[in-house]
Amino acid sequence: MNFIDDPKKSKKLSIWLIRIVVICLIIYLALRYLNMVGTAVSFLADVFSPLIFGVILALILNVPMRPIERKLFPNTYRPKLQKMRRPLAIIISIFAVTGLFIFVVCLIVPELIRSLYVIGEGLVQLANSLAEWGDETALSDTMLGSLMQTLGLDFSSLQQKVAELVTTSGPKLMTSLADIVSNIGSALFNFVVGLVFSVYILYSKEHLKTQAKRLIHAWIPRHAADVTIHVADVSSTTFRSFVAGQTIEALILGTLCMVGMMILQIPYASMIGALVGVTALIPIFGALIGALIGAVMILSVDPFKALIFVIFLLILQQVEGNVIYPKVVGSKIGLPGMWVLAAVTVGGSLGGVLGLLLGVPAFSVLYTLVNEATDQRELEKERAGGEPPADEAEESQTSQ
Repeated sequence: MNFIDDPKKSKKLSIWLIRIVVICLIIYLALRYLNMVGTAVSFLADVFSPLIFGVILALILNVPMRPIERKLFPNTYRPKLQKMRRPLAIIISIFAVTGLFIFVVCLIVPELIRSLYVIGEGLVQLANSLAEWGDETALSDTMLGSLMQTLGLDFSSLQQKVAELVTTSGPKLMTSLADIVSNIGSALFNFVVGLVFSVYILYSKEHLKTQAKRLIHAWIPRHAADVTIHVADVSSTTFRSFVAGQTIEALILGTLCMVGMMILQIPYASMIGALVGVTALIPIFGALIGALIGAVMILSVDPFKALIFVIFLLILQQVEGNVIYPKVVGSKIGLPGMWVLAAVTVGGSLGGVLGLLLGVPAFSVLYTLVNEATDQRELEKERAGGEPPADEAEESQTSQ
């Protein structure tokens, strides 16, 4: 029978062609009006940023909330205690995460400010010494003065330009400070709204999950709905495992940093160890941020120790990035070490800090789904009498 004469096959072919045309049209319009699409996406991201932050915060708080909720009144049958279990777990999780953040800030920030103040005083003294030396010595008699004259530079005109720059940058600095204050106020508002939204999500997460499944099954074809729900389940499980693994990895790195600094007799071992542990929540590259801040703190006490600290932490970061992180986090999310490094590199290049944070779980979800699809494809080929899976083919060739 002719393919065109079969109504069912003709209908499937028509639907498939329509889908291809629609997808190609959407891709063409998106590329054709890429600037407009980017502006629209940026506008929507700004509008929904508090809610997006609330969803991300709910996913983070859900990690400690799940075991806490299981431990609260596990064997009780009293309705009042059962109703109190979820709110108490949410409150404890919020206080635990907030308390950890405040503890680290109170531990690090005052000492960091003091270190910056000491370094600033040293720079002021250096500037005063240079000024006194300039008053006592003619610039033209020095090597720097001879070099400037050779290059045709006038020191007095440079001084005048610097003074004009300082004078004209005053109003701009005030405007920048006003923008900073405005941004801080907006960030606080987004934080409060996002926190409240995350509490609502955590309190009724089962109900929201049921509603989402109903909507998906009602408005999306059955196969696509099943795939969407499966992807969501894999993403949720992967994100929880990633946060748990990242926390364990940060504790290991912070502890190793503190112990190593104590052995090398580097000051601020406990403070900087806690700082490195917190910044290590950013995959792979977070320790470098801790190294920079820690070096500034140690620099005010002993510059040579600061150099030793930087070298030590660079070595420790290499061990962390190539051994600890792939083993701890990679085993939690089922992602091999090579792909963990690739996910961090690509995610950071595409999305900056956010890409560093989300690159590994996103890549792990993709890795899991591709593995599942590959296994299913091989099974279908085997059942249809096609080629056997690659591993079986290799085994048969080896046996021959």
